[in-house]
Amino acid sequence: MTDEAATAVRDASIHARPVARDVYLVLAAPDARPRRVKVLLDGAPRGSVTVRRQRLYHLVSLPKVGAHALELRLPAGVSAYAFTFG
Repeated sequence: MTDEAATAVRDASIHARPVARDVYLVLAAPDARPRRVKVLLDGAPRGSVTVRRQRLYHLVSLPKVGAHALELRLPAGVSAYAFTFG
């Protein structure tokens, strides 16, 4: 953990309870080597994003705003910086 990011040193999870329609997160992988982050919403698989370079990744898009349980499963080396919501 730093002031700017949390980096997985081994397989890790992030749990959040956003009230939103869209969920975004700035993610990065070391050396731009692709890493797959799994996205679960309310306990069900929602897909994944392939993280390479540091940028804003769109994780969830729903038809309307609602409260949900979000889980991200990150492999070692992936850094998470800041969530944004829409």
